[in-house]
Amino acid sequence: GGTGTGDTGTGGTGTGDTSGGSCFAPGTCVLMADGTERPIERVRVGDLLADGGRVTMTGLFLAADLYRLGAVEVTGDHLVRGPAGWVPVRAHPDAVRLLTGERLVHNLATTRNRVRAGGLLFADYAEITGPLLEDLLNLRVEASDRLMRA
Repeated sequence: GGTGTGDTGTGGTGTGDTSGGSCFAPGTCVLMADGTERPIERVRVGDLLADGGRVTMTGLFLAADLYRLGAVEVTGDHLVRGPAGWVPVRAHPDAVRLLTGERLVHNLATTRNRVRAGGLLFADYAEITGPLLEDLLNLRVEASDRLMRA
């Protein structure tokens, strides 16, 4: 968790392989429903993407675990459709690790959980894995509606 920015005021901070979110570097062009491409930092809640999904959340995170996959700079934990199915970017055979240090990256959540950028199909922010997912799976709702660790 943490303080993020974006149209919904949600987001978080993180680095490396943990809860930094699945994010894209500024300037990443996202394919929109009308066939145009738009830099991710200009995509807004309510916009329609190429697959028909509507953007439901945008946010900013800090991340140091960046890779180049084709023309896209993206965090290593982000899921991408590769030759063998869905894989984290860091496991894609064409991914190259970038040594950029910590920087701001953008993320999106959509109604169809898919984002097309650089000719590739990525999962959106809602497609989470690792420690964040484990934390969410270990929560339970009490009668008082408070979230408690299991």
